[in-house]
Amino acid sequence: ISLWNDFNPKGRVDLDLQATKSMSGGKVDWSAAVGCRDVSLIYKEFKYLVERVTGEILCRPDKIIIDAHTIIAGKPITAKGTVDRPGPDAVIRLEFTGEALPIDKALLDALPPEVKKVVDSFKPAGTVRGKAGIIRTPSPRAASEPKGIISFSADLDINPGGEITWDGLKYPVNNLTGHLELRPTSWTFTTMNG
Repeated sequence: ISLWNDFNPKGRVDLDLQATKSMSGGKVDWSAAVGCRDVSLIYKEFKYLVERVTGEILCRPDKIIIDAHTIIAGKPITAKGTVDRPGPDAVIRLEFTGEALPIDKALLDALPPEVKKVVDSFKPAGTVRGKAGIIRTPSPRAASEPKGIISFSADLDINPGGEITWDGLKYPVNNLTGHLELRPTSWTFTTMNG
């Protein structure tokens, strides 16, 4: 239930559920295949609404496997990953791949406050392509950090037509391209041209 509440899914799915019990009073073993037909979701730790999701989610008591995709701004976005030990001790590994994710208000508002402050100082616009990954592990101090330890990394390329105006030098740079390597403790910008 907590994982359901974390993502708040809505929409239409196909469900294939299998349950077996080998003996009276024994444990019920189950598995489910969920075919997403038109689903929307929003993750509580990154409030970016994703709509019209299709794909498949395979569920067992000890593991969830995700293979889903949608279209944003006319280009495909895919999400693949696993959730091991669903629940408070879950280890979540998700990878997102996209061709033209818009750098818009919805995306910027979803960023964690400390990241949003830095990104907002550059006034970015345009679209990016590449891969981003999220890893969530349980915290050793589960009671004080129930959301766990969340690590984000990305390798992104700015598509032609990008723009920035940095607060530290209020000079607009147009038709910006370049590569961004985002890691938990560092951001590296290379091959920037504008």
